[in-house]
Amino acid sequence: MKHYSYLACVAASAALLAGCNGSSGGGGGGKAPERHVFAASNGIDGSQLWITDGTSDGTKMVKNIAGNSDANPHGFTRFGDAWFFTAQDNSGDVELWKTDGTEAGTVLVKDINAADSSYPNNFIVMGDALYFVATDQSGEGLFKTQGTAETTVRVFDSAQLGITQISAELQRLGNTLYFGARTDAEGTELWSSDGTQNGTQLTSAIAVGTASSHPTYLTIVGDTLFFAARDNQSRRGLWKVDNQSATPELVSNNELSNSSNPNYLTAVGDQLFFAANGARGVELYVSNGEASGTRLVKDISAPGGIQLQTASEPGSFPRDLYQHNGTLYFAATTAADGSELWKSDGTAAGTVMVKSIASAAADSNPHWMFSVGTQMLFVARDDTSDSLWVTDGTEAGTQLMKNFTENNSDSEVISLGRIQYQSGETLMVDGSALLAADGVVGVELWKTDGTTAGTTLVKDINEGAGDSLRAAN
Repeated sequence: MKHYSYLACVAASAALLAGCNGSSGGGGGGKAPERHVFAASNGIDGSQLWITDGTSDGTKMVKNIAGNSDANPHGFTRFGDAWFFTAQDNSGDVELWKTDGTEAGTVLVKDINAADSSYPNNFIVMGDALYFVATDQSGEGLFKTQGTAETTVRVFDSAQLGITQISAELQRLGNTLYFGARTDAEGTELWSSDGTQNGTQLTSAIAVGTASSHPTYLTIVGDTLFFAARDNQSRRGLWKVDNQSATPELVSNNELSNSSNPNYLTAVGDQLFFAANGARGVELYVSNGEASGTRLVKDISAPGGIQLQTASEPGSFPRDLYQHNGTLYFAATTAADGSELWKSDGTAAGTVMVKSIASAAADSNPHWMFSVGTQMLFVARDDTSDSLWVTDGTEAGTQLMKNFTENNSDSEVISLGRIQYQSGETLMVDGSALLAADGVVGVELWKTDGTTAGTTLVKDINEGAGDSLRAAN
């Protein structure tokens, strides 16, 4: 049986606490080495809590939480001097735990649902509390904790507000949490909360009546929250709320309608990039939140310039948008080159293909991008197999870095930060990013500094060909 892993940041000193939800650590002289907790299976104890400093000797099990069963710890989030996560104990209950990286310091925070499991998820820090969604005997609700059983409480009475379900995204804008919640009266709409019962309210019903707008892709750019939502005609468009107005507003222009179906919302500096379906098919757009500042970046699929959508030209379908050092990288498809790696600075002239990795019109399908210093790594397929590639943003600097298999077959590889429950940050140890990669010893823990020579196995945790981690999200 395969046992899957979720890795999260664990910095060993206060100087390194930027890890999970920001850039990983700075700090002064004499700092302790960076460490990260994660879930792995050694093939004997099931999926349990482990820790690594990027060395074989420094990679070890922290605690067996579930005995002979899988604890499956996940959702690791740094808060205060501990790392909070969800895990299953040996009785089968899935509850809220925390760890300081030691066995003695790994404890159950609270049995939130004494009758069953509470399944805590969607952790986010706001102010002096960690917020999350969980289910107690009253149903699903928003909770907060300061790290003790006594401070782990419901934010609001869901029944009193009529809330029956909370969607899978929490996002913080200043001192306000935003999330989708369902009521019988309004369906699933955007709600906000300041962390109190009285300060929790429906922002506004985008789909009036019992229809649902289903807000998704909640993304912060400066002091604005962008998201995708449906109106009463089931038209899915780009919406926003900001610090000046908590009422959702449709972001549109003459070309981008309220049925543009925006996807892959990605913040780059003070701009929002996204893929949307406009008059030229599904292409790359950018917005500053105003109609005048929302525009098509480039009609990538039209080799001769701008042209309207036709049956043979449905768009370039930008996907897997990723911000690296102030530049947007993404995959896009053209008739001449297939699906390849592109980059954009928000202008048509600055939106170019980085390199055609697969020959002719074959697809390299670049994906699972992550940053290591000034370089960006990603998985792509040349004419032979899926492998790990590296780029500095130039064609010459885009090179095959490593294939992890013996016979040059497809390599499963992903930044372990990406398969955390939510953050997706690149997790660093001594200048190298941690990976889950499928090599000759199964899917195991690797690290890379962005070079072939500096890409090495950290430890074969499940010795032999068995997998200790997973290489997919």
